[in-house]
Amino acid sequence: MVRFYCDYCKSYLTHDATSVRKNHLTGKNHVKFVCDYYEEEAKKLGIWNPNNLPFEITTDKLYRGIPGSESKQPLDLYRLAETKTLPPPPTLPNLPGPPPKVLHDVKDEKELLGNILKTVN
Repeated sequence: MVRFYCDYCKSYLTHDATSVRKNHLTGKNHVKFVCDYYEEEAKKLGIWNPNNLPFEITTDKLYRGIPGSESKQPLDLYRLAETKTLPPPPTLPNLPGPPPKVLHDVKDEKELLGNILKTVN
């Protein structure tokens, strides 16, 4: 019985069954050794330079937007609150919808009140 030899891992597999070979070829150590091998070959040929990678990933890009990160953009909550309103309350079955006053626009109402207060003073 001929045993299978892996050139990248430099090891013999105990069995020559296809399931054993498939399992080995998809294993994390084998994949790492294959990547290391081709990386070394590319360095020898001068094709690959790790300093000239087009897609550079930094921790600032990885941690952007997660809670507690320094690079998170601050939100202007007051300006955001002016544009957002609550949805109308739900109604019970077989009852009419809420009165139209519930569906009002808060921003227009604030402007109207501001204009009224300016004319009073």
